[in-house]
Amino acid sequence: MCELFGGKRRGPDGYGQSDCVDTDVSVQVKRSKRGVPEGRWIETAKRHGRNEKKDWVLIVVRPGQHAENALVVCSLGYLLRCRATNPGSIEQ
Repeated sequence: MCELFGGKRRGPDGYGQSDCVDTDVSVQVKRSKRGVPEGRWIETAKRHGRNEKKDWVLIVVRPGQHAENALVVCSLGYLLRCRATNPGSIEQ
């Protein structure tokens, strides 16, 4: 997942930090059998974003699921900034 954001996996030293390094956003990746984000995961992603002074993204993927089909949770502000930076890349 980290490669999709231009980074790499942080590894075991990531307590209090996002799961990826060398990315423009704080990326938190969670695996879930149900594929549903939990409130505590969202709060963790937000906290890691604040700690790193970056926008945050939570990715929830089911076991065996392709990365492109994962569920992503982010702030509306971040999504709108992405749209403003790349008009036409996010369909209306």
